[in-house]
Amino acid sequence: MKKNKPAMGEFDEKTFNYIHLKCIPMKRSAKGLVMNFDREKLARLVAEAIVTNPVPLRGLEVKFLRQVMGLSLNKAATPLGITASAIFYWEGAHETRLTVMNEVAF
Repeated sequence: MKKNKPAMGEFDEKTFNYIHLKCIPMKRSAKGLVMNFDREKLARLVAEAIVTNPVPLRGLEVKFLRQVMGLSLNKAATPLGITASAIFYWEGAHETRLTVMNEVAF
């Protein structure tokens, strides 16, 4: 059985409502108009907007950034000197802002 590739930085317009996409090429599909843009490139652009935007980090942003960078929980935690369970905890609190100290560490 073929394994599905994990979703890289899944998001929609409600997830990061402070990021506004402009001039994205569109194409027609059976479902109507859809973005005609490489998903990986789009995810990287959204990640760049997150880190350059002075918006407090929440669990949603932490998970999205980790996924875009292609890091496991352990690989994300080790350079920060924290545990994978700390990252998992942050990610689980989707809408909760990280403390300023944790935000700086991340």
